[in-house]
Amino acid sequence: MANRNSATKAIILKTHIQGEHNRNVCALSETEGIFHATLYGGPKSKLSALVQPFSSGKMWIYKDPNRPITKISDFDSENTRLNLRESLYRLFAANLACEIVMKTKAAGEPKDAFFLLNGFLDGLDAIPENAAPSALIRFLWRYLAIMGIQPSTEECSRCGRPFFPGGTIRFAGCSSVYIPSTDGFVCPECAAEMHEGFSLSSEAMAYLAAMAASLSPRLIRAMPLSAASLSQLRQLTFFLSEAAAGMKLKSIESSVGIL
Repeated sequence: MANRNSATKAIILKTHIQGEHNRNVCALSETEGIFHATLYGGPKSKLSALVQPFSSGKMWIYKDPNRPITKISDFDSENTRLNLRESLYRLFAANLACEIVMKTKAAGEPKDAFFLLNGFLDGLDAIPENAAPSALIRFLWRYLAIMGIQPSTEECSRCGRPFFPGGTIRFAGCSSVYIPSTDGFVCPECAAEMHEGFSLSSEAMAYLAAMAASLSPRLIRAMPLSAASLSQLRQLTFFLSEAAAGMKLKSIESSVGIL
């Protein structure tokens, strides 16, 4: 008989009320991927106080062999990330990250998705508020890579002109335009003939290329981003995230004026 009890590292993605005293919990595990489990007990129970969105730790689950029921037996919360609930921006950014992971079923790569999301929530909880927008952009761009749909930043997808001649990523490289109909970046000359897309400054393009090239996180965090470049990257990564999910994301729709 299969073992009814198991333990796994998990991140709580979302919870909602189920019945009078119970909650349905959606979580991400390195081994289980996205899963749902029932948390029994009222809001005053010790376990209910621990199982909160964005918390991570070791979760013990019980699977009933006779019924399609999975319940949470215990949860050892290792990181509660309380700062995420103290700021509207952090809260909406964390919700957006969790939502896209849920909607895309962890991109079919639960181990990589767990590592990326866990690191993002840790960083979002610790960094200054003004550093949070660029952190969200980094998470979304890297998550597209896990999904295998991150557009190439090496050369114009139409004429083949390299954005960074010689392979050196620098701010003096080429600006670009992302074309949704071809799912690729093109140089300004090619973009002039296409009349669509999301424009990116050379600074914004260098930022994406640095992440695609897996430069160290410390170096990427130190790269400056103007307000205009940050806005361009936000628009692009939000668009690509909704395209990846195949639907509008509630976290984006409900955060207008915040994210």
